[in-house]
Amino acid sequence: MNKRRKIALGSVITCVILLVVSFVWFVSVIHHTDHERQQRSLQSDQAVVIMFYSYTCPDCKEVASVVNRSYWEGEFKDNYLNIGNGKEHSAVFVDYKNEKDQALFSQYHIESTPTFIVVKNGEVQQLAVKNGVPVMKYSGKNPKQIKRLYTDLSIDPNLN
Repeated sequence: MNKRRKIALGSVITCVILLVVSFVWFVSVIHHTDHERQQRSLQSDQAVVIMFYSYTCPDCKEVASVVNRSYWEGEFKDNYLNIGNGKEHSAVFVDYKNEKDQALFSQYHIESTPTFIVVKNGEVQQLAVKNGVPVMKYSGKNPKQIKRLYTDLSIDPNLN
């Protein structure tokens, strides 16, 4: 193989490796939502899935890839393939370490991370009913619950 082909092949391999590493990083990190977008989203007439998290929370790090994958799969199906469930929504990520975000933790009575709620028109929406009691938030790391939350805006009350 001549020298130019070796250089070209090496460049292509390097680019592929960088793309793979970038993708893995993107889906394994939760991307904080800025304060202004949070406020707009919380008052929107469109449903918003809010994930309350902390960078120091091991469970939050564990579910980051599930959260990102579920959210982007739902967006792709709704916006590009037009085969989604018709439940348009957006996502907001609220970090406990951010001073502006701590007010939201208090406002929604969030005591642990990761915790998920759905808000529409400023009101927390019911996710399920368990034993006749409305379930308004989900705290946990069950991948099935998280995927369902981001695709159907609900949870299965029989799963943890």
